[in-house]
Amino acid sequence: MTIHYAPSNGGFYHSEIHGDAIPVGAVEITEELYQSLLEGQAAGNTIVFGVDGLPALQALPTQEMQILTTVVQEYIDVPAKEWGYDDAKSAVTYVGDPFMQFHLEGTAIQAFRSTCWQISQQIRADVIAALRPIPSVEQLLSELPAPPARP
Repeated sequence: MTIHYAPSNGGFYHSEIHGDAIPVGAVEITEELYQSLLEGQAAGNTIVFGVDGLPALQALPTQEMQILTTVVQEYIDVPAKEWGYDDAKSAVTYVGDPFMQFHLEGTAIQAFRSTCWQISQQIRADVIAALRPIPSVEQLLSELPAPPARP
């Protein structure tokens, strides 16, 4: 039996189980590496495609990333609070409201929130893949869009 790792989907494939259904581009790995990867993943690490062409373990920078997640949420909440809402989540509940001003404000906050999370998730993915270091709070905020103007 051989074990393959497919970087295209992060999956493992066993020749006896998957036969010819192993994805193109999958690399053969040893049983020892396979077991090591599973143990590392169970311990909270992430399996990434290493620079040597083999899967590798990468520790998630959880505490630092959690701080940055909090920073993003607080940043998203700022315009909503300035406009009189409790937070962005509250503002977004007004999308579709019959009172046009509430609808427009909720829609603006919703679009802002989505863009901020999309950018921050890409940053997180790049950090996990070791494509970039964890940004400082200032650096992270500089990469997010400016808060929307009140409609």
